[in-house]
Amino acid sequence: MASRPKTDRAVLGLIPPSVLSNSFRNLGSTSVFPLKPVYEYLMDTDPNTRGHIPGLAKSWSIEPDGAGLRFFLEENISFHDMDGNEAGFMVADDVLWTREDIIHETSTSSIRALMHRATPEVVNDHEIVFRWEEPDADALDFIANQVGGMEISSRADADTLEPGILADRPINDTGPYTFKSRSQEQNIVHAKLPDDHWRITGDFEEIEMRWLSESSTRNAALLAGEVHLTTIPFDDEPAALRTGMKIITGKVNTMRTFMQMQSVYLKDASDPSSGFLYPDSPLMDKNVRQTFNKAIDRDALNKAFFFDLGQKMTAIHIAEPHGGYNTRWATEFKDKYGYDPAAARSLLSDSGYGPNNPVETNLFLLTVTQYSGGEDVIESVGAMWKEIDIDVNFVTMDRAQRVALSRGLELDNHVTLGVLRTTHPSPPVGPPYLFTTRRRRRELRCRTIIPECANFTGPRCAEPVATGGHGRNL
Repeated sequence: MASRPKTDRAVLGLIPPSVLSNSFRNLGSTSVFPLKPVYEYLMDTDPNTRGHIPGLAKSWSIEPDGAGLRFFLEENISFHDMDGNEAGFMVADDVLWTREDIIHETSTSSIRALMHRATPEVVNDHEIVFRWEEPDADALDFIANQVGGMEISSRADADTLEPGILADRPINDTGPYTFKSRSQEQNIVHAKLPDDHWRITGDFEEIEMRWLSESSTRNAALLAGEVHLTTIPFDDEPAALRTGMKIITGKVNTMRTFMQMQSVYLKDASDPSSGFLYPDSPLMDKNVRQTFNKAIDRDALNKAFFFDLGQKMTAIHIAEPHGGYNTRWATEFKDKYGYDPAAARSLLSDSGYGPNNPVETNLFLLTVTQYSGGEDVIESVGAMWKEIDIDVNFVTMDRAQRVALSRGLELDNHVTLGVLRTTHPSPPVGPPYLFTTRRRRRELRCRTIIPECANFTGPRCAEPVATGGHGRNL
């Protein structure tokens, strides 16, 4: 018999995500976690093998041409309202609605592009097919409960609300918990269903995620017994252990952290001949971008802030075990992007920069959701750049304003610390990136156990993959 938890109400002290919202249109893979306890996915992920297992879909199959996925849904699965009352059964039309919400013109969902390319077909209430023009090796991972994907919600309930706003509550769900309350910028609380869930029964009567941005505040809350789980800087772990705290191992996806250059944007992404938005930005100069990489001592950062647990990344968004990984990226990385201050200065000189004419850039000072010490990493990178006479302007800006400027492509010479999670084993990311590391949390040290490749594969999985997404900023 499983032991009962020591508390009925679990309180997690967490860094708030970049976006706080009840609407999935506004959330991405790293900001959706506050709502995960109340929603389910077509497929779940085995916590030990990281393989796909049934969720709301009891089974699925790949279409004969490899470019489609057919899902067979569970029957008699209830949606729930805020009080835990049944609110209709989940059917294929609810999956179709979820896809419509994801591809809405205002959506910033991480899988918007994937779902926009898909052509759905509802066969009956418990069977739905998504088809693409060509196979996509990442489709299963993006749809599954992997790093955030298709959180299935009720069309009938959505029709009574304004899905893009949802000021009071999220749309009705099927998960083991139901939304209870939210205090903006303070916390979100979920309550366990009054009856057993059809698949997973929650351990705690309530789960509160309390937003604590500062590591010192989280550490104090932990030591005071106000929270049961939180993230603290590595250096604070020994002191916490002496008070009787524990570090446990969690099974989540690999985290990757990087410095993202923001300014090199095409005027029209569909027409490269249209030119760039900021042609006079110093980041338009390849030598400058390469200099920013070669001036970063990744080994020093790894030892100072990540207990030497990180692994350097050599390609953008593609892990070495992935079928699309090109081994040339690893063999060329040291020469092109490895730490070499002398070479960095030479590159700047070749472009006319030097002590009397320094290249200037703006570096955002910010905290990140996924690990403590982000500001220390940023300041250290800035110091390394200053060592080779780069004029670094540290910028502090309200998160909402910074995100809006970034999404609007209005940053013309800026660098931002970013964190993403990959569906494949590390190391997944390259220039101008740092390295990937196992996520560590106070009372939760997250290590990586992830599948080597998606089950949904086709010709694309075996081809070298060109940089995209954030790669346009390089």
